[in-house]
Amino acid sequence: MSLIQQRMRLDRARTAAIWTLAGAALLASGSIGTLAAEWADAPWWRWGAAITFVALTVYGVVRVIGAVRQLRRFHIEHGPDAGRQSPVGRH
Repeated sequence: MSLIQQRMRLDRARTAAIWTLAGAALLASGSIGTLAAEWADAPWWRWGAAITFVALTVYGVVRVIGAVRQLRRFHIEHGPDAGRQSPVGRH
């Protein structure tokens, strides 16, 4: 696999991890906010949703850390500009 393809794969993985984390954190905060408002009257499935979204947030954090580590390793091994393409423009 070429350096360009490797960088694209690593950038894509990092972006997906960031979006996973952002979405999960938003859902978790909304779910926890709903639980805080209802507390004792909250149905069982709201608790399940809150636990699921918190777990998904932790998963997102793990993915972001892993993606950043892989990208950092790539930079150390090949250099910070390896696999970058300059934008096509008019000369």
